[in-house]
Amino acid sequence: MTRCAHALVRLVAGMALAAAAVVTTGAPSSAAGTFTASVDGVLSPAPGQLRFYGWMFDDDAPSVSISYHVYVGGSGPGDSSSWGYDMGPAAAYRPDVDAVYGSGPYHGFDATISVPVHGTQPVYVFAINAGGTPGGNALVWSGSVVIDNPPPETTITSHPPASGTNRSVSFGFAADEASTFTCRWDQGAWQPCSSPAGATVAVGAHSFAVRATDTAGATDPTPATYSFSVTAPPTPTPPPTPTPTTPVPPPPPQTLPTPPTPQAAPQIALRLTAVRKGSRLRVDIDPDLNPSNYRFTVQKRRGGAWRTVRRTQTLGPQDLMVIDLPRGRYRVVVPRQHDLSGTEATVRLRR
Repeated sequence: MTRCAHALVRLVAGMALAAAAVVTTGAPSSAAGTFTASVDGVLSPAPGQLRFYGWMFDDDAPSVSISYHVYVGGSGPGDSSSWGYDMGPAAAYRPDVDAVYGSGPYHGFDATISVPVHGTQPVYVFAINAGGTPGGNALVWSGSVVIDNPPPETTITSHPPASGTNRSVSFGFAADEASTFTCRWDQGAWQPCSSPAGATVAVGAHSFAVRATDTAGATDPTPATYSFSVTAPPTPTPPPTPTPTTPVPPPPPQTLPTPPTPQAAPQIALRLTAVRKGSRLRVDIDPDLNPSNYRFTVQKRRGGAWRTVRRTQTLGPQDLMVIDLPRGRYRVVVPRQHDLSGTEATVRLRR
């Protein structure tokens, strides 16, 4: 039996790497099935992220791509302090597995997820038993991984116009987690500040920058910035001397038809709610359509921009959905559809 080379990973004492062998112990099922699996690596490639890769299959159904679950923190399944993730089927193309076991080539997995816990965290990988086969699920990997704390994301929420004559300017700003702030005007030194921050500036070009530092001491490496300019108000022009003219009689009054009142285009109504103590996002779209549904996109604020994390649609006659997402600021965008104007809204999940 051959094994794929394992990549170098950042792990601490207590890591147990499962070789290509039959696994018969572990939770969450009380009667585990038999699996052939190899977890080739579990590591944190970036602050707040966890990556795991390898392959697995159920010995009772070797040609089936089985699902796998990952738990981070706590003691795994059943522990309220452990974060669980259903990763779907391990179905990546691995012809090397098929060459050794004759099980078919679609048993690989390689995924990276964002996690809300940091520092040294226990991680558990479970193989999920193929439906209709004997036995249950099995723990195929457990160990500890060091996950760095991601820095906060700073956002300027209000600012003066890019060009204007008012020398008194003010900026509003915020971060995606509890933080303190430092500000810099033009090329001056960083100084502690709070939102809103204001100043009186001279005529000319200026810049403002602000960065957040969270409670763990991590500082945003990409401060939010804004450039603007202040110009002197124009000198008023004296009014021209009026030239006497012969008055022209006004034209006779005309009766104009009353224009029709424009009808507003019907619009989709979107309501976002953080439920389950702020750990899940509830999306409710009206008017309810049956049997049609609404398509929408979920975006997360990251790196000063909105990044798409999911494209999906509502299900059921009430057109609502509850989505489990990591901590952060999210925007839901519903495009124009069903002859209704589109809309969008934002919400914050705090976990």
